[in-house]
Amino acid sequence: MINDVVFWPRLLIVDLQVTPEQVQTVFDQAVTTFVARYRSPS
Repeated sequence: MINDVVFWPRLLIVDLQVTPEQVQTVFDQAVTTFVARYRSPS
């Protein structure tokens, strides 16, 4: 998730500007998705 939105576009598009807010949103969504899929059952 992080590679698709934050890493690869910045690597391939030299003048692409990604704001800290966009990075934080991507990170938050990735963590939420990971925890939803892999947390141990209650």
